[in-house]
Amino acid sequence: MKTKMKGILALLTAVVLLWGGSLPLFAADGQPAEEPRETVEADPVPDPEPPSTEVPETGGAEEPGEPETDEEDPPAELPGDADSGDGGEETPGDGGPAVSVTDPEVPDESGRTDPPEETPGDELPEEEQPGDEDGLEPVEVEAAVAALSEEDGPVPEIDGNRVYANGAAIIIREEDGVCYIFYGTDGKLELPSPGGKTVFGGGKNRDVDGDTSVTLDGVPVSAVYGGGYSDGSHSADVSGDTKIETAGEILVKTYGGGYAEAKNGDASARVAGTARTESRAYGSLPGEGFTNKGHYIYGGGYAYSNGGNRADASVGAVSLKVLEGGATYSVRGGGYATATSGGAAVADVNGPISMHLTGLDVREVYSGGYANGASASATAESIDCTVGTSEMMNYECGQASKGDASVSGTARTLIEDCPNLYAYVFGGGDASGGGNASIGRVELTVSGSTAPVADQWGSPVEGSFYGGGTASGTDSDASVGSVTMLLEDSLISGGIFGGGNAGAGANAAVGSVDLTLDRVKGDHHPAVFPEDEFFCTVIGGTGSTGGNASVTDRCDITVSDSEVEMILGGNLQGSMPVPSGTGSASLTLYEGNSQIVGVAHFDTVRLTDRLDLKGFFTKTGADDDAVSLELLGSGWNNGDVAVSYEAGDEETVPAGWFAGSGFDLGFSREGNLAAWTIGNLASGDVIIDSEIADGAPKTELPQEQASHIASSVLTDREQEQVQNGTTVKIYPKVEKTALAPDVEAELTGSLQGETIGASLDIQLFKKVGNAALQAVPETTAPIPLVIELPEDLLPQAGYERAFTVIRAHEQPDGSLSYTRLPDTDNDPKTVTVLTDRFSLYVLAYTESEESRPSGGSGHHSSGSGSAESIWPSVERLIRSAPEGQTVRVNARSEQTVPAGIIRLLKEHGVILELRYPGGVLVLDGALMGAVAGNKVFYSFDELKDAAAGTAAASAEQPAGREKAIPNTGR
Repeated sequence: MKTKMKGILALLTAVVLLWGGSLPLFAADGQPAEEPRETVEADPVPDPEPPSTEVPETGGAEEPGEPETDEEDPPAELPGDADSGDGGEETPGDGGPAVSVTDPEVPDESGRTDPPEETPGDELPEEEQPGDEDGLEPVEVEAAVAALSEEDGPVPEIDGNRVYANGAAIIIREEDGVCYIFYGTDGKLELPSPGGKTVFGGGKNRDVDGDTSVTLDGVPVSAVYGGGYSDGSHSADVSGDTKIETAGEILVKTYGGGYAEAKNGDASARVAGTARTESRAYGSLPGEGFTNKGHYIYGGGYAYSNGGNRADASVGAVSLKVLEGGATYSVRGGGYATATSGGAAVADVNGPISMHLTGLDVREVYSGGYANGASASATAESIDCTVGTSEMMNYECGQASKGDASVSGTARTLIEDCPNLYAYVFGGGDASGGGNASIGRVELTVSGSTAPVADQWGSPVEGSFYGGGTASGTDSDASVGSVTMLLEDSLISGGIFGGGNAGAGANAAVGSVDLTLDRVKGDHHPAVFPEDEFFCTVIGGTGSTGGNASVTDRCDITVSDSEVEMILGGNLQGSMPVPSGTGSASLTLYEGNSQIVGVAHFDTVRLTDRLDLKGFFTKTGADDDAVSLELLGSGWNNGDVAVSYEAGDEETVPAGWFAGSGFDLGFSREGNLAAWTIGNLASGDVIIDSEIADGAPKTELPQEQASHIASSVLTDREQEQVQNGTTVKIYPKVEKTALAPDVEAELTGSLQGETIGASLDIQLFKKVGNAALQAVPETTAPIPLVIELPEDLLPQAGYERAFTVIRAHEQPDGSLSYTRLPDTDNDPKTVTVLTDRFSLYVLAYTESEESRPSGGSGHHSSGSGSAESIWPSVERLIRSAPEGQTVRVNARSEQTVPAGIIRLLKEHGVILELRYPGGVLVLDGALMGAVAGNKVFYSFDELKDAAAGTAAASAEQPAGREKAIPNTGR
């Protein structure tokens, strides 16, 4: 859109061009763009001939159970079976009028620019067919089988114009000008006329127990299936994974799964594992214009039923890579299912779809499956698709024409570093004719890419981006549970919709939308429109009419450092913004945005900088104070202008358009400029928090000293912002770290009898309002830092530890300075230091025998221990110690040992080393005798005998019994 246009109504009048009569792209001049030129259609394609049932005379007997024809292609869909009333349905081989696909701007009769889908299994148009006038040999029924016996492993066979690998890992390549199939250790089978051959990694009406592998090295065959072929006579399932690898400068058609054609009964060509395809084949690009020929690549299998039978070509999961593929016509991540005349077809992906596409010039990418027919299914569990460094016309997820191509989980799409996205991108699916292409959740990211301004018959047009799906035809469903969209570091000048697109009677509703623009800029077309620059319009809901494509729950839009002309929280109908009618809408604008001319239909707007508008609508469209747009923000000062509006000469501007949250808004108007000014700001909050990594001890800043911490961490300007309502968050980030050898050597040399207990990387951060997170390496004054000692640093019973913190901080010259920080609290379980620098912290300690207050070692009347007994701690240590480990205890302040300790020692098989006034006793619980039931405590003299007994018994024990000393012992 041009930046010169004024007034929101004038802008919106020029906003939409119905490109091809269906999907809105954005006109960029001041007038509605002209309709696409009428195209002259070619003569209708004749109705397909029924498949021949005649068998060529070969002199050989027909193999039992084989179908009556070896024709490769499935029967084309009969004319009239497709629903022609929904305007958006794909009908492969429907016998309708031919449509030119040489130019993407020429729409087909449905109003869509994508051409009719080629029926799976058809040969590529430029490839030769057996029996054509090119002099190729007629198709033979008798199979050519490799010379090796299957006793040596599976062997491939050539059956007419098909190759069945039967589970053998095969490589097809030329050698000395002759094409061969290589397999096994030294298996080799000549492959005549490869251009007309379809290759199956599995078998024909036979199962494969294990994996399949087909490698196509520079040989242009007709098609490759990773799985087997079943015509209903018998299953052709694969119990493991399938793998297809292609290379060379050839065009390929591949299906990761098998081909189930239910013509002789229920057909099954399933793959239990993952269908893996890695295509490195390169399709030559045209000298100019758009790709009109290229690869056809399908991640899943193909299921076809043209009668009352069921075809199943489902797979367990899909892993699809198309790398530097060049000219590519169509890529589908899922399976392809067609069901007509009462049949049922299943090409589901029962697990996830993973796709990675790079270096393509591709017309259409569907990351899900395709289901054509009321009883067709090509569903998926989830999708994770990356499209990189490619030119792409259209992107969608699943596609359902009457059938079911839904995704039950998340469809995640990343489009990155793509220089030319020249039509539309849908995060959701495509449903027509009553089909289902719904998705549980959409995550769509566009990064580092360009959707350029293009010239269509003298008018500029740009691509569109939708978070939701597109649906046409009554009862079609392309709804999405929730949408998360991120567009960053890109040039986009068309429409960005959080919702979907729906025709009359269809559903493309979205539950919730989170839409973020970060560093999205406009574009221009210097050759045709040299004086104009164009910027995107962001619409939280939809631009479609007739169907349901609204956002039903909420729409949250965030824009940062971007060039955006219009931002609508609701929908766009024709040239008018309208509220969604359901749910809430919020807008957050960070600093750095420009070209924002109009804002419409939000409940709240959060600002970090002044917003200057030329167009505005409240959410209901009524100009009264009752529906004020709530203005949120931080970093303001009293008297700042938050919003201004450039009004027309005769336009009335209500003061109540905006209302402050946490502050007042004053209103003024001078000439045509209206302004809302901040007043009576309330103080903001100081939030003290912490971020502790796994394995690191709990470390906090005392909340009660928040005021002192804030004054030591914040600048004067930041403290003023807090006083004016800005909220600030201050927190340490703590990670356990290993000492570098040189640092450890320096520290060891500076220790004063301490032991190093732990080393921590402690960094301090602050976040002021909506500003970026900042590290704080130093504070203006020392602040308290409280470290909770982990269990392994607490002393054992009878001992005490004194902790010191040694801080290592980098100097300007790169060297480290070491500062000793004493523990300032009296809590033996924590260490509190005052510090003004944040970097490396080392906990060091000295340990000594626990000192007792005078008179603190008397007995209870029961004689069971001292008034400040160590025995509860000893009991805890014994219970946690592994069998055979030694627990060392300083019991010099004790006169007796509870009998319960001895019983526990015996029960756990732990060794107890007691330091007592008369020396040291070692008691091995595994070797001790029974403890009398009425025994309450033992004197040390009684335990001497027990110690002597266990020592004697220990001498007779095998040498394997270890007496491990715990790390915390001395």
